[in-house]
Amino acid sequence: MNRTTFFLIICNEFCERFCYYGLRSLLFSFAKEEYKFTVKESTIILHFFISMSYLFTLLGGFLSDMFLGRYNTIVVLSSLYLTGTSLLTYCSVVSGSPELLVTSLLMIAVGTGGIKPCVAAFGGDQFGPDEAQNLRKFFDFFYFTINIGSMVSMVVTPVMSSATCFGKQSCYPLAFGASSTLLGTSILLFATGTNLYVIKPARKRQFSRSFRSLVQNMKKLLWSMPGSDEEPDTLRTPSETACEVYEEDDKKRTLRILRILGPAVFFWALYDQQSSSWVVQGSKMNAHQSIFGYKVDVLPSQMQAFNSAFILLLIPVFSNLIYPLLGWIRVFSSPEEKMGVGIALASLSFFCSGYLEHRIGVAEFTGQKLSILWQIPQYIILTAGEIMLNVTGMEYMYAEAPETMKSVALSMWLLTVTAGNLLVMGIAFLDPLAFLPSFSHDMWSFVTYGIVGLVASKYMFQASRPIQKNTK
Repeated sequence: MNRTTFFLIICNEFCERFCYYGLRSLLFSFAKEEYKFTVKESTIILHFFISMSYLFTLLGGFLSDMFLGRYNTIVVLSSLYLTGTSLLTYCSVVSGSPELLVTSLLMIAVGTGGIKPCVAAFGGDQFGPDEAQNLRKFFDFFYFTINIGSMVSMVVTPVMSSATCFGKQSCYPLAFGASSTLLGTSILLFATGTNLYVIKPARKRQFSRSFRSLVQNMKKLLWSMPGSDEEPDTLRTPSETACEVYEEDDKKRTLRILRILGPAVFFWALYDQQSSSWVVQGSKMNAHQSIFGYKVDVLPSQMQAFNSAFILLLIPVFSNLIYPLLGWIRVFSSPEEKMGVGIALASLSFFCSGYLEHRIGVAEFTGQKLSILWQIPQYIILTAGEIMLNVTGMEYMYAEAPETMKSVALSMWLLTVTAGNLLVMGIAFLDPLAFLPSFSHDMWSFVTYGIVGLVASKYMFQASRPIQKNTK
């Protein structure tokens, strides 16, 4: 990959991530303040938007690998994305109908979700087969850029939204309009490099063959489960016998991919609550802070920026210190074990937030408020978990997937975010802890999520066990 191509892809990702995280960080408060939704309704809207944003990664993966190719998919869906952000900006000016708001969010979800697996895979396409080390560095820097964009947006856009405009005490049109403008800039930047990119066409025939292989291997996995009534045919043609070794390896690859997806769902169910339940927790705390002698107001929605800031700080630490150390002592060195630790750390962060919720209740009883900066420890722990799970997971899925299905494989990984957010939506709607008094409800909710995360962590660790050949 030459420097110009690298610069254009990275700048495109920075601008797009600024737009997405800027919208996402404000959506909860925007729905509650401008559309007068309740906290419960705003929580459901936020997690619905996040889940749809990742659900449509599968659409992008299929369009890319089977029909349009990665480049064309990025351009077409980015244009839809820009239309959606423009419509959302309009909604923030006129406070239109909820139906118009939902339409804009769906357009954004299709756009951002559709391009999500394609941009990462398109960047990987720029490297040759002998550039494996550079490919790994690209993914590290790519993830680094995602978090620079999200960190800057989650600091800047809440400040923009807190300004006064159009006769209101808030200015969501400024925040959403700036995000939309930057998205348009990202599309223009990406298009300028058209003649420089390695553009691989869609491979419909090879994709169909790989997809059929995926489905067949999933069936074989079901057949091999205890209690199954069906078995695969034992009579083989000469050609099938010749391909037996290949098919066994393909089956193992499929299983390695599939068995990490379930536990990852529960990580995202915890992780994405930093945009909802952790914001609600922050709203109960003292936002007026004195930092190095300067008095500042730290908005609850701005606390999410610590996640991105800590990622920028900790990724080099993990890459250059923690991972080599774990490899040297031969502890948590496999990808599955790293991801298992990541889920366990997310659980620990929720135990911390549960304890903090208890301290908030005690402080309120005495007429005081805890500093909002006491949320920082749980952000540090959650960030460490994200690095161990998400960076590892993206690289793992790209490496394990067949060449013709890399976008779909990354889509499958991103779909775990959808499932995690749908889980949060369902729990918020049912509210199984509603019988608890209000002062302890949130605390036990955090603790319950933490326990569920520990169970998921156990299953992720089990995924590191070697896959035995089926001798049946």
